[in-house]
Amino acid sequence: MKDVLTISLRCDGSVDRSQIDKIYILIKVIDKSGKEDQYFIGAGLISKRGAEGILDAVEIASINTIGAEATEYVFKNISSIVTHGASVNTGERRGLWTLFKQKYRSLKENSIPLITIWCAAHRSNLARKDTNSSVSEVQHLVSTLTSLCTFFHTST
Repeated sequence: MKDVLTISLRCDGSVDRSQIDKIYILIKVIDKSGKEDQYFIGAGLISKRGAEGILDAVEIASINTIGAEATEYVFKNISSIVTHGASVNTGERRGLWTLFKQKYRSLKENSIPLITIWCAAHRSNLARKDTNSSVSEVQHLVSTLTSLCTFFHTST
């Protein structure tokens, strides 16, 4: 990690089959030679609501995977954070981005600016939903596919 030029934290939440809310954490690193690597850190269990619960889950999963000292080093040196655009992530006062900046960027020795990015895949999904609602044929196709998925998901 000492030869890393930049580190990006990627977080995305999901509810698993047993209805347990988790946050999946990846980091992408680019070393000084320009080589990119991506690492799956883990799935953090969200135990309390809101951005504080997400940040706790990210920290605990990271500590469990790479250790406390490495987690602190990585989090202090992250140059960007990528999430979906929900207010729990992007909120100016209590969102994940804000809490992360307050905790890991308030240190005097750290001068790395934090770039916050709204995931392009999530943004395109919102555009697709708007298209689906205005084109009746697409709306019918999505409804049929959803019914099929629901049927097979609940069948033995």
